[in-house]
Amino acid sequence: TAYEGDCERAVENSFGTSGQYATAYIDWQHRAQHPNSTAAPRGTLVFYKTSASGHVAISLGNGTVVSTSARGGMIGISPITGWFSPLLGWAPSPW
Repeated sequence: TAYEGDCERAVENSFGTSGQYATAYIDWQHRAQHPNSTAAPRGTLVFYKTSASGHVAISLGNGTVVSTSARGGMIGISPITGWFSPLLGWAPSPW
């Protein structure tokens, strides 16, 4: 897909912006963080330390996230824990 391996761009585009942060992990470092929490409200950003670049997804508010790199390499819905790890936590989106 067009966003495979580019979660930060996919999340930014979903909020109508682009080019805010180079990676998901840099994005996480600039946010009001709720570390190690799986109770992410709907529409917030959920961050993972899957690599040096990290990973970011959007919470659906019910223990799931919409994300790139979901099952089958598509944008899709995955559990907030168990699919991506380790979980860093969640943060509000300013966009």
